[in-house]
Parts: sequence; structure tokens; C-alpha cells
Amino acid sequence: MKDAEDRHKQIVAAARREAVGNIQAAEEKQRAGYESAYGAEKAKISTQREEIIRKGTIEAHALNARAESKVNAVVDHLLAKFEQTL
Repeated sequence: MKDAEDRHKQIVAAARREAVGNIQAAEEKQRAGYESAYGAEKAKISTQREEIIRKGTIEAHALNARAESKVNAVVDHLLAKFEQTL
């Protein structure tokens, strides 16, 4: 009887260890999948961010060029009007 109880306890303990191992393996697999998906999404967002920054830089340079030409035109116009009043 004692042997049967000991064997029963050993079987239960082994089943618990196996269950814990299975749970830990499943959690690790889930975590690895999450980290992989997170890394892929982060890389995708980084690429999109770089593209947006590149386009914004090009647009900013274009705006600066137009503004510079307009500033020069305004300065010339103001100088002409000032000279006209003298």
C-alpha cells in the first residue's frame, strides 16, 4: 500500500513538472512570436518614418527656395518704393 502511494505521488509530481514545462515552453513560444512581430513592425515603421522625413526635407528645401526668392522680391519692391518716395 505504501509503495502504491509513493508511486502515485511520483506520478503526480512528474505530471506537475511536465505541465509546468509545457506551460513555460508555450509562454516562450508566444513571447518569441510577439518579439518577432514587434521587431518586424518596428522595422516597417522605421522605414516609413525615414521615407516621411525624406519627403518632408525635400518639401522644406523647396519651400525655403520659394520663400527666399519671394523675400528678395519683397526687399527689392520695398527699396523701390522707398526710393520712389525720396
